[in-house]
Amino acid sequence: MGSEPAQEALDRYKDIGLAAIAYNIQKQEGLIPPGQEAFYKNFHQVWKDQIDKQYQENELEKLEKLVQNLTVVHKITGDIDFVEYIKETTGYDYDLFGNIYERIDKIISRNRIANRKEKKEVLTMIEIYRRTSAGEESEALLINLLDAFDLEQLAKKHSL
Repeated sequence: MGSEPAQEALDRYKDIGLAAIAYNIQKQEGLIPPGQEAFYKNFHQVWKDQIDKQYQENELEKLEKLVQNLTVVHKITGDIDFVEYIKETTGYDYDLFGNIYERIDKIISRNRIANRKEKKEVLTMIEIYRRTSAGEESEALLINLLDAFDLEQLAKKHSL
């Protein structure tokens, strides 16, 4: 975990995990089907219990993985509001997207999406651009790269 002392890292991931659950609850507010409230409450409580267990047992790697599982949907959807929420509620910067800008720059400079993992990254970046109203030119370029990748995959599939 680098130079961050274990207890500080445990505290950090516990706080981020609990904030992620609170964010998810807020996002689901008003969307829960009637009669399903108990199910969703229990669902979130299971996550909270898991966070508490990993924290109490000093299982940093498991706690970190749990937080990654809790936040993956926000990564896929390019939810920059989530990142801001985490910062505001916990005081921590949570690097949800990793070095996505560098990875996207490499794809753009190569002018080609090489695999499905890169395709997911491109889709995430497009969503980030859409949510921030930035990068219209880059967004168009990424869409063209996606189209080319999909056509390439389709051609491979039909040539088998």
